[in-house]
Amino acid sequence: AIATRQCCRTIYDGSRLAPEEVAGLTAAVRAAGAEAVWVEDEAPVGRLSALIVAAAVAQLENAAYTEELKQWLRFSRAAALRTGDGLFSAAVGSPVVPDLIGPLAFDLTLSSGAEAERIGIDILSSAGLLVILSPSNDPSGWIAAGRACQRAQLRATALGLKSAFLNHPVEIPAMRAEVASLLGTGGLRPSLI
Repeated sequence: AIATRQCCRTIYDGSRLAPEEVAGLTAAVRAAGAEAVWVEDEAPVGRLSALIVAAAVAQLENAAYTEELKQWLRFSRAAALRTGDGLFSAAVGSPVVPDLIGPLAFDLTLSSGAEAERIGIDILSSAGLLVILSPSNDPSGWIAAGRACQRAQLRATALGLKSAFLNHPVEIPAMRAEVASLLGTGGLRPSLI
């Protein structure tokens, strides 16, 4: 699963997960010392989706955020291989373009409205949302959540499932509190979606 795991930002097939698949994902999270909430019912998915979209728009309308994002993007396969870091543009559904054109294309095509629409469509087509909760709001809790995420992604890959991060609202403190309230996390910190 390590060799084939990847983020897949795409339209999914909308199939529901079998109870044993959900149990496998949540067990993988718990094995790493974190907790998980699986959200698949229409109303809570809709409320969480609205928070994700609102947070994505807020981030994309923040110039400092978009400048940093642009610096981390690798627009060509050669740049991705050369640097060994960052985010390959093809992984987010953007075209692969020469390094010199990439930043300009980013500036000309970035649209918070289009991104909001894409995220909404992706969520509606998905089986649900897995929210990983840190056991504590400190570095050890955050590391536990990160390990739990890796285990859940590997388990998903082994099950033939695709996933992508939608962490926007947990990256904004006020919205993270809204996610916690929506899910009734009992004081645990929503860290990853």
